[in-house]
This record gives sequence, C-alpha cells and structure tokens, in this order.
Amino acid sequence: MHRLLVFLTLLIPLFASAQSVYMHEAQEESENSEPISALGIIAFAIFVGVIYLIYKSISEASRKSERKKFEAKLEETKRQQSTINEGGFICPVCGKHVIDDNYVTMWRILEGHSCAIKFCKSCGNSYRNYEKEYDKYQKRDSEGLPDWLGILIFVLMIALGLYILIKDCIRGEVFMGIIGMFITPTVVGGILGLVLQFFIKLFWNPKPIEPFKIPSLKHIKECNAIVRRKV
Repeated sequence: MHRLLVFLTLLIPLFASAQSVYMHEAQEESENSEPISALGIIAFAIFVGVIYLIYKSISEASRKSERKKFEAKLEETKRQQSTINEGGFICPVCGKHVIDDNYVTMWRILEGHSCAIKFCKSCGNSYRNYEKEYDKYQKRDSEGLPDWLGILIFVLMIALGLYILIKDCIRGEVFMGIIGMFITPTVVGGILGLVLQFFIKLFWNPKPIEPFKIPSLKHIKECNAIVRRKV
C-alpha cells in the first residue's frame, strides 16, 4: 500500500502535464477548427492507461491482503487443532494456547447449563479481581453514605437550624424561626445528601469495569475450554 501511495504521488505531475497539453490542444483545435489532433488522442490514451494501472494495482493489493488473511487464519486453525490434540486448550478470551495446568477455572451458567470454563491465568485472574471489586462496590453502594459523613451532615444541619431560630428570634419572628429551624435544614440536608451521594459514586465508589464478556458456549467448545458440563 505504501508503494501504491508513492506511485500515485509520482503520477500527479503527469496528470497535470497531460491536462495542460490537452487544454492547449483543445484551444488550438478551436482556433484552427481541426476535429481531433494526434497529441490529444495520445494524451487520452495515456490517461486511460494510467487509470487502468491504478485499478489493477489496487485490485492486486486487495487480493494479496485477502490471501494473507486467509493463510494466517488457516495457519492459526492448524495450530489450534494441534494444541487441542495435545490435550490443551485455547483461551476463549485472548486466544492464548495453553498445554499445561497453568490456567484458571470458573463456573458459569451458559444457555441453561452450568459449565466449568478454563481461561489462561492472565484472563482468569483479571476477571476474579473484577468480581472481588464488584462485590465491594455492591456492599458500599447498599450502605449509602459513610457513617462519619452522615453524622457530619446531621451536626451541620442542627447548627443551621439553631442559627435560623436564633436569628429570627432576635428579629422578633419567633414563629417563623421555629418553622425555619425544621424546614430549612431538611431541604438543605436532602439536597446536600443527593449531591454527595452522586460524587461518592463517581469518585469514591465507582462501578468497576468488566474486563471482558464471557464468550458464547459455542466458542468455548471450539476452544476446548470446558472442563465439564452439568445439565
């Protein structure tokens, strides 16, 4: 593909020259009232030839690329079959060939069946770490705000209520002070709690990202990555 781009770059001056010659000849033809010039025919033939060469080069490059992909896929299929014949398996996630006991097994429900699936150690450990983090995330999420933060908000709201009560009593508005002492801290505390909950989930307790999706049962069977299966 790099050679093709270089070839196309070198052809740009040729196109410009051919177009210039063609336009010059067209102008002369209009002045001399000649139907078709030999140079114009040659320029047109060169243009058509260049277009054909470009098309042929692109088609050939595409065929070579497809052939390489097919050969690579065929070679990988042979390697996979050789690994399976030796009693190993192919990691259904990353495609690593494993022919020893250096793997991780996890139980999963796939298509109504309980399956023990084999993964290479790297993929298996990364998913196990994700499961641990997800359990911690769910536990913290069910607890809501941390206890110390809840107590701090409660103390601040009491202080806010007392401040409103004292301020209104000094102004002689005792009744409004009593109402404000309960309503204002409740509203402010509710809004503050929602905002803090949002930022806690966003930064302090973010949801862990699943490292990969469990492959389909068909793909796992093709990789010989099932230890046993229960109905």
